[in-house]
Amino acid sequence: MLEWSDRTKGKDELFENIYLEKRKSLKVDPDVDISDLLAARTDIAIIEKTSSSSVRKNTRTQLNKVIIGQVRPTCAV
Repeated sequence: MLEWSDRTKGKDELFENIYLEKRKSLKVDPDVDISDLLAARTDIAIIEKTSSSSVRKNTRTQLNKVIIGQVRPTCAV
């Protein structure tokens, strides 16, 4: 069972109601045909982890270093 933080204790029913309301709006079957998939660009069908090194390399900024900081003090970023 999932454990919530102390601030959320006693709100399980509230969270469940919010979740179920959102879940009702989801479609059971996607409205996508094979022709849609074939017409899509080839890179749309490829799922890449957002934490992969190639993604991090292309999204690295000076701001990330300030917000995130160094993870390992001995490693230079």
